[in-house]
Amino acid sequence: GGQTAQVRSEQPRTQVLDKMTELYWNDVSKQWRVRPRESMLHARVGFGCALFKGRSHLVVSGGFAPDFNPTAKTEYFSLGENKWHRARDMNVARTAHSMCEAANGRFVYAFGGQGANASPLTSIERVPIPQVTLFLAWLLVLLADVKLPEPICNVGCYPISNSEILLYGGLDKDAREVSSGRVMICIQDAHSFLEEQVSLTIKDCFPNTALVQTDTRKAGSIFVMGKQGVHRLDLSDPTKRRFFLEFQPELP
Repeated sequence: GGQTAQVRSEQPRTQVLDKMTELYWNDVSKQWRVRPRESMLHARVGFGCALFKGRSHLVVSGGFAPDFNPTAKTEYFSLGENKWHRARDMNVARTAHSMCEAANGRFVYAFGGQGANASPLTSIERVPIPQVTLFLAWLLVLLADVKLPEPICNVGCYPISNSEILLYGGLDKDAREVSSGRVMICIQDAHSFLEEQVSLTIKDCFPNTALVQTDTRKAGSIFVMGKQGVHRLDLSDPTKRRFFLEFQPELP
């Protein structure tokens, strides 16, 4: 997905794309290479995405459609088949939202984002992941204080246990980066937020929540890449979960 660049102001409006490419490491040439994959069923930009089923599938939802309005359309990609499949639409058309697999691989969640007329959203949706590759209907999570504490876009999200999702950073309703972090509990159909704060050391947002990598140097740590830098989340002690700023590029 994505969109073409508008080089000059007199050129036509940018075009929303449905193309998909894969970046991979070639052991023979010792270089990074790019190869095409099957195009998405729907062109879109600013969408949410998440890996699921042991990282063998990719689900994509929402974003701006070619008419530059938010869409609720969802589809998923099987890496083994190199094929996109249709899925049920979300309940709310949204863009700049975040997604992750959680609850021991039983659900994919979508958080916040922007709706029609760029209105900020606090709603959360989730879709069950059955054993077969057939997506069921999205469900709005409306139980026990499970709206986001405030409208937020490009929030970071990561399942820190089988029953917990950490939400961190993002853009508030005034498009300002924030550093706060909250833990959402997911037990069966019951959801709630802990009082615990797991905040970033600097304000940041996370346009692509799929950019998460395990820290091989220390057990119980992961790296997350934001717009302002790379953060390390230390999960080795469940009672003292915290972020460290690992790298921040120097601005010219």
